[in-house]
This record gives sequence, structure tokens and C-alpha cells, in this order.
Amino acid sequence: MGLIKNLGKMARQSLVSDDTVHAVISPIVQKTTEAVEKTVDNNVKVPNVLGMQAKEAKDVLESLGLKISILQQRTPNKKYAQYAPGEVVEMEYDTPSLILKGVHKGSLVKIYTADESVLTKSRSWRYKLLS
Repeated sequence: MGLIKNLGKMARQSLVSDDTVHAVISPIVQKTTEAVEKTVDNNVKVPNVLGMQAKEAKDVLESLGLKISILQQRTPNKKYAQYAPGEVVEMEYDTPSLILKGVHKGSLVKIYTADESVLTKSRSWRYKLLS
């Protein structure tokens, strides 16, 4: 309400009544507050599910209101060497809001798993040296 009082003081200097200022400003402040609250409520922080079994990761992410796509990673990468088949090796989703630190509910999160052959290649010394 401090904003409205300050605007009221400014309005008196401009020969506008407090009632007029309140009638004009209050709905604007109310609608802005509602919009901010709706945006905050519709935002969720995406947890790190790397290393979890894909089914478990899917359940966790869906419980937060996110849409999930499980994809198969086909290219070896040395960072996958620590994972087992069926575990999430990589995640992809929209860049989180800098202010709210999350993504909108309903956003798509892609989780990637790798089969044994991709993981074996990822663990090989030769692949680690070449990448």
C-alpha cells in the first residue's frame, strides 16, 4: 500500500483526489499481483534425475507437472561411463527463468538413456583418448 500512498501524495500535488487515484491504481496493482502469483504458481524447478532409472525419473518429473520424453542416446560420450543401462545419462529442457529459477508446468523434459554398447564404448580407453 506504500506505493498507493506515494501516488496519492503525488496526485494531491497534481490536484487529483485520493479517491480518484485509488480507483485508478488499485485495479492495476491487483491485476499485476494476480499475474505474478499465477506465474510463480505455474513454475517448477526441474530436479536432477541423472543416474536414476528412466521409469523412476519419469514418475518424479511427471509428478511435478512436466511432460516427459524418454529417448535413446546412440553416441558414446566419456561422461556416460559412470552410468548403467536404463539410467538417465542426459537431460534436456527449456532454460529456466532467471528470476523464478524454474520452467513452466507442462514444459517438455527430454531424458536420455544409453544401452550397454554405448556405455561400453563410453568406458573404453580409446574413446576417452580420442574425445
